[in-house]
Amino acid sequence: LILRHFHIVAWCDVSQVYSIRSLLVQLLCSICSESPDRYLEMDKADLAHMLYKRLKRNRYLIILDDVWEIEAWNLVKTSLPDDANGSRILFTSRVELQFSPDCNAHHLRQLTDEESWKLLQKKLFGKEGCPPRLIEVGSQIAKFCRGLPLTVVLVAGILANTAEDCWEEVAISVSS
Repeated sequence: LILRHFHIVAWCDVSQVYSIRSLLVQLLCSICSESPDRYLEMDKADLAHMLYKRLKRNRYLIILDDVWEIEAWNLVKTSLPDDANGSRILFTSRVELQFSPDCNAHHLRQLTDEESWKLLQKKLFGKEGCPPRLIEVGSQIAKFCRGLPLTVVLVAGILANTAEDCWEEVAISVSS
């Protein structure tokens, strides 16, 4: 329903280290499904202008993921037209940022131990479910992630490449 409301949806990973050029290229690639190679020869001004033209007169949803400082937003915002047509920009951040006075922050809660365990199982085993021999140590590992979804996903990646008989060692590492 949300995707049908917008003509264009684009996602951009910002993170702590970024450049305006890389942000613009990410947005353009997300919109046009093109290779970043297409934009190698273009400078920042051309990229910004191209992004503006692609978004102009369209209702868009732009997601800027993992924003650490307001400066990243300040660099991108001039490339985003404001046609007063219901376009939206969504920011995710690990730190408290105030983008504008009318900006609404939604603070996410941490996962419960049960939700962490379900997420860990889903990432590791999909719909198959956890083998009974790993349930106790697996749920313990999920609890040690302290309700942080990113931690659960990272630990799942580690466990996926770890022999099952070494999960106890992972549990000890995660607990510390």
